[in-house]
Amino acid sequence: MMITKKLISYIIVAVLFSVSIGNAQKSSKTVIKGKVMDSIGRPVVNASVFIDDKKMDVKTDDKGSFKLKLKKAPLKLMFLSSVYGVKEVAYNGEKDLEVIYVKDSMNINLALNQPVQKKKRKKERAPMMFNTVYDYFRARVSGVQVSADNRVVIRGITSFNSSTDPLFIVNGSPVSNIIDIDPNQIKSVTIIKDSKAAEYGVRGANGVIIINLMK
Repeated sequence: MMITKKLISYIIVAVLFSVSIGNAQKSSKTVIKGKVMDSIGRPVVNASVFIDDKKMDVKTDDKGSFKLKLKKAPLKLMFLSSVYGVKEVAYNGEKDLEVIYVKDSMNINLALNQPVQKKKRKKERAPMMFNTVYDYFRARVSGVQVSADNRVVIRGITSFNSSTDPLFIVNGSPVSNIIDIDPNQIKSVTIIKDSKAAEYGVRGANGVIIINLMK
């Protein structure tokens, strides 16, 4: 009888200990929330959130707000906006973050607004933060606009037909789409439009995007 009582006591203690450990683990999760704005206080909408270079399944809402629940505190957060480009901030334990895109971090967007006749990129390996070729285009390629459904349009092109799709040429060969391209293998991107694009015939009516990949 005495042994049974002791056994029951041990079981109760073990259960309580397990519950307390579980609660401690739950409470140890890091919750980070905040707001992302541009240099004049406008919300940065639909920006992707990265934690220590890993893309999260979270984007800023229509007020520029976001909320994260993490197993451990990160070293840094990064935000990728198709309009404002990339913004990286160090994490120092804050529960509420205010992230502001200053003008220097908006250079990518400013470059997108510049008309480009023919633009070649220097040899550069795309950072791993770009999960798709479309993310790469949004942040790195000037002279194009990429919609939410990943349609690529060359800025300044006036289309006289129903299609606005440019002609894509990858490593010298025309392709119907670029969805399977690894952004980490992009060596250079060239945008061609206007009279230069006419050299490619009817298929070049909406401009030409030439992509060279590393071999």
